[in-house]
Amino acid sequence: GRYVLEDVKKGQIVRMTTLIGPHEKPRPGTTLVTNNAKALLDCLNYKDVKGMPTNNEQIVHFAGTPFNVSEDNESVYHWAPFNCTNHSSDPNIVLALPPVEDGHLYLVALRDMVAGDELFHDYRAHTLPSWFTDLCTALGPVPAEHLGYQISGSEGFVKRSEDVSMAQWPEVSN
Repeated sequence: GRYVLEDVKKGQIVRMTTLIGPHEKPRPGTTLVTNNAKALLDCLNYKDVKGMPTNNEQIVHFAGTPFNVSEDNESVYHWAPFNCTNHSSDPNIVLALPPVEDGHLYLVALRDMVAGDELFHDYRAHTLPSWFTDLCTALGPVPAEHLGYQISGSEGFVKRSEDVSMAQWPEVSN
């Protein structure tokens, strides 16, 4: 899990990354956005390290989407380094695209937190495209969105219902 190191207010941006496409290798502070299996596998093609999760496990487990992508979303997002937040049906953060596109992805606090609180997001908020879930089936591991439903079920959950109106979005200059 990940923990906040200082007090955080509702709406505060906890993390911001720059969106990159498959033409770039992920580096710290970026989020790789891909819309097909070939591009994803070409970008995230690393040798397995004994005793660590395999490359395929990391591709599947560490994929997600902002909560506010469209229902017909065709992209998968991989953070560098990954957020490593655990699932909760009562999340205190949400992955979000800003209301005005600015080339970044944000982790937004959904409520006040104190230093030492663990960050949780609801894996069910992801909207993974079918090409990616098909890839997951081929690779073996269960994707985070499906894991969220296995853990918490679907009762009472409504996608895209998080309120980020209080988010302190950076100003976008023209």
